[in-house]
Amino acid sequence: MKKFEEFIKESTNHLELVSEKIVRAGKNKYKIKDIDFDDIEKISKKSEGIIFLGAGGNLAEWVNGVNDTWNEEGLASKAGPIEDKIEDLYSTKTTGGRTDLIMIFKKKTTLEIGKLAMWRLRFGDASWLSDYIVNYASHHGVEESVNEEYVELMPEVANALGKIHTAWSEWKNGPLTQRADIKPAQKELKGWIDRWFKANIK
Repeated sequence: MKKFEEFIKESTNHLELVSEKIVRAGKNKYKIKDIDFDDIEKISKKSEGIIFLGAGGNLAEWVNGVNDTWNEEGLASKAGPIEDKIEDLYSTKTTGGRTDLIMIFKKKTTLEIGKLAMWRLRFGDASWLSDYIVNYASHHGVEESVNEEYVELMPEVANALGKIHTAWSEWKNGPLTQRADIKPAQKELKGWIDRWFKANIK
């Protein structure tokens, strides 16, 4: 089996990299490449992975901690080192300064994706690579161009969205609403709407 560092070196030669870091995880050294959003989009076209949002501090500790957790919770077909599960490691910074850690799955990963999906929901601040390029593009200063030609032919949709906005504004500015509740409620509402659209708009 090739060393994990070799996987990293071979698979990132085609990218224009901003910088390179080497972190120590256990007895091994891992190269974590700093990449931008354009590179993330390129990778997403041929690979899937998981991205940890706000991976501050020592990235080696993240690599070790995530792998230990996956092993302990039985998310892999067999417990083992990170190179059995992950092919590449990257990091990226958002325009707001947040560091996100990107783990690209091996084609024959030992991870059981169904179990990992349930674990990701419990973990919270993690996204599939394929979802990240859609849901977090704006965090990298990327504005999505939207063609509203079809939406204009469905005024009921605009009216329904307007009602959601009105209900949200009334609750947000209501006398019983605590300011500390607004951000968690906003996140919950957006998540619920996103799940509803994914389940019903096909």
